Amino acid sequence: MSIYTKIDQDHYTALRKKQRKERKRKKTLNRQAAKREQRQKKIKTRRRVKGVYLGKGVPCTVYAVREWPGGPIVYIGQTRQPIEKRLEDHYREMYRKVDAKENLYGFHRWLSDHMNQPHIEVIQVDAEWHTAEAVWIDRARKAGHQLLNVASVVEKEFDLTVGL
Repeated sequence: MSIYTKIDQDHYTALRKKQRKERKRKKTLNRQAAKREQRQKKIKTRRRVKGVYLGKGVPCTVYAVREWPGGPIVYIGQTRQPIEKRLEDHYREMYRKVDAKENLYGFHRWLSDHMNQPHIEVIQVDAEWHTAEAVWIDRARKAGHQLLNVASVVEKEFDLTVGL
């Protein structure tokens, strides 16, 4: 084998490596562009109400948490899972924050202070995601309940006196 043949082989190998690398880079860019395009399509199909993206017609359950049955409402939430599971998730999040030495705010602080099982009740079934929760929070506040929820915003006019 001559020295020129060895140089040609090395050059060819390096060229093939470079081509493979470029193909891989293009494939990655194409994949990223496709994901970006998919995200843009999703965003365009969502409705936006004062900073909150709403899924069209996504059903959920709206629930209220009280310290005891018939007591004042402390928190109003929404979930797509069973409400007992959602309460377990609230406890799990509270314990995670305590373990991480993070500050507890609102409902999680209340949960840590009231370790007995709070009373949880379903307010509305098959409600629309985000909108129904905000309406119920506003209804409860207008009825005089001191909720631990973060602010809710209702864009449309709803009858806030119904249901409490």
